[in-house]
Amino acid sequence: MPSLQFEDILNRDQGRTGFVLGLGPSLRRHLPILSKIDRDKEKYKIISCNNMDLMTGINFDYWMLAQPAESDNPFCIRNAYNRYNGRPNTMLLYTDCLDLTPRQWVADHLTIEYLGYDQRHWSNEPCSWGNLPGGRHICCDGIIPGRLSIQEYFQKVTGMDHHYGAGDTVGVHMVALAVILGLNPIYVTGIDLDYTHGYVNNEIPNAQLRIGMGISSMNKSPQIVDRVVEDLKIINRSARNLGIDIYDMNGDGRLSEVFEYKSFQPE
Repeated sequence: MPSLQFEDILNRDQGRTGFVLGLGPSLRRHLPILSKIDRDKEKYKIISCNNMDLMTGINFDYWMLAQPAESDNPFCIRNAYNRYNGRPNTMLLYTDCLDLTPRQWVADHLTIEYLGYDQRHWSNEPCSWGNLPGGRHICCDGIIPGRLSIQEYFQKVTGMDHHYGAGDTVGVHMVALAVILGLNPIYVTGIDLDYTHGYVNNEIPNAQLRIGMGISSMNKSPQIVDRVVEDLKIINRSARNLGIDIYDMNGDGRLSEVFEYKSFQPE
């Protein structure tokens, strides 16, 4: 199946309410409500990421990845294509510069809707990871001439005079995706920016390894968290240009600095 582009999904979910679900502990608060509405696809769409399929029973619609996925990574398309194909009603979005699976191999093996995107190479220029000859990184070989990064495409459709940054967590791109899809309003939870207590479910394989990675990065780097907050502020202002409202379902944590708190009650 060929890869879709952002133009193919622009405003495809107008008229629906969106939920952006990170995998942080705050998601536990809302699982009872989400499990009641997750199959009503005429009203609601759910965006999540990474191990959402293993950690909860929520029926989500968009599965977003934004990480290097080399040959030993469990999210690598070559390793996980059967896992992705096992959700025929879920669209996969992955960074096709960071995942080193050849694009033609992906097209030949994925049977679900999917979209490969770039979140590192603005103006098609090599990224700051460059340590190879010519200042390039292996991901830079995946640049598609003329293709906009998700940040640049988001800027284009929202009419902002600048775009958000590289995105230190997939949660940033999930919120941007919700706006691109035309969801309104958008409710956000689980993007806690704090791995001290791990995830919504810490009983899956490799959970402790990923918790350790989070604690060694985000919890020990206030600068990373500050960058994420600033990126989300840009996304929030951009969404308002389109009349789209984004709400924090929790009312605490760093996201409360960005989005207005609002609880959700299904009709």
